[in-house]
Amino acid sequence: MTTAILKQSDGSEFIPASCIVSCSPKPTNTFAEHILEDGSTVTDNKITNNTEIALTIILPEDDPQTTFNAIQSASEDTEELIVQTRFITYPKMYVQSFPWAESAEMISTALLNITLKQQRTATVVTTTLPPSKVKNKSDADTVDRGEQLP
Repeated sequence: MTTAILKQSDGSEFIPASCIVSCSPKPTNTFAEHILEDGSTVTDNKITNNTEIALTIILPEDDPQTTFNAIQSASEDTEELIVQTRFITYPKMYVQSFPWAESAEMISTALLNITLKQQRTATVVTTTLPPSKVKNKSDADTVDRGEQLP
């Protein structure tokens, strides 16, 4: 059974799925907290962090160098990859690190622990607030107002 599939951005297979021993996605959130006047803490915002995925890979015995070179090149060239797990597809993944272990028992191959990190971008949209939407109409346009003190 396939643990995960690692693909290039065009959908082609990057590493043979049979080489992937384990896949451990780590989606996390950060919660913005602040203290109120009475000393209690309130959480009022959730930030979804970029997902990290740890892949354990055994290089194919017939041609380990080609697969290793592809991983090294993807790391150096910041190549966009896609990780397909059993439950979720993670686009825009990039190689963060790829330490490996060589041993006498694995003479013709090596074990790699690849860490991928997701990149997500946001677009900031700014608009002028119409005077009808603010309490003090002079606050509608803040262009060229300089530094304002409280």
